[in-house]
Amino acid sequence: MDENNRDVESMQQPRFPFGPPFGPPFRPPFRPPFRPPVAPPVTPPISPPFIPPTPPVGPPTTPPPGFIPPQPPTLFFVDPGSIRPCLFRFTYIWLTTGQAFWAYLVFLGPNSVAGFRWTGFSWVYFGIDLRLIRSFVC
Repeated sequence: MDENNRDVESMQQPRFPFGPPFGPPFRPPFRPPFRPPVAPPVTPPISPPFIPPTPPVGPPTTPPPGFIPPQPPTLFFVDPGSIRPCLFRFTYIWLTTGQAFWAYLVFLGPNSVAGFRWTGFSWVYFGIDLRLIRSFVC
């Protein structure tokens, strides 16, 4: 019976005189030390281009001055650059048609102006071609 026990033991625990049958113990391949993932750099949100604040485009809250300024010499034509300083100011305008009135200009284009015209009791929106302006004072 002792021989049977030895056979059973030898089958349960094989003995290898020079180590395991397939070489040295298994080692995983080299890996660099663990580093947590790096988040991408945070970029600030893209802001819209700077747009200067626009003055209010509604009519004035007060009536124009109560006088009519003296008319300057008649102009051959009105250049947009010459009337630009009158934007958002009370401006007296003389037209080639003979009409004259107070205005509060809020828009200047290459060939026209627009704004509010005083009717004598309220402001009314209007637009006019620069070629129709004989002269102006602001």
